[in-house]
Amino acid sequence: TRAADPNVMESTRANFACSFEIPKKGISEYGTVNMNFKPLLATDSELVVVRNELPLELSAEPKGRVVAVTKDGKADGGERVGDILRFTLKWNGPEPSMFDVCKCMERRLENSFDQVVAALVTNDGSYADEIVLIFERPVG
Repeated sequence: TRAADPNVMESTRANFACSFEIPKKGISEYGTVNMNFKPLLATDSELVVVRNELPLELSAEPKGRVVAVTKDGKADGGERVGDILRFTLKWNGPEPSMFDVCKCMERRLENSFDQVVAALVTNDGSYADEIVLIFERPVG
């Protein structure tokens, strides 16, 4: 067991919950995703689910153990500077899944960010015309 980092406080806030339809292409339907997960930030934050048309234009970079947005997205209601990317839709062939960005970055491997980018680029338009990204946005 790893020693707790004194600079990291576990949030005691209520879990985030959301559900959304997995994007489709043509007549293929994949169903609904229901998510329930703990907030990362101990301070006030909100859950933001963003659906972007492909190809994806996302400006983000690793900042410690998270991937943070560095440039506002073009869509109203889209990502904003400072948002933390929590999950992205990932395609394993024709099978969709949600990729846990924070869990990947928490491992702090040399290639953790490369794994995040690899998950993002599976959204190449082969199976869906949109990507779903889930962000945690600091409030206040």
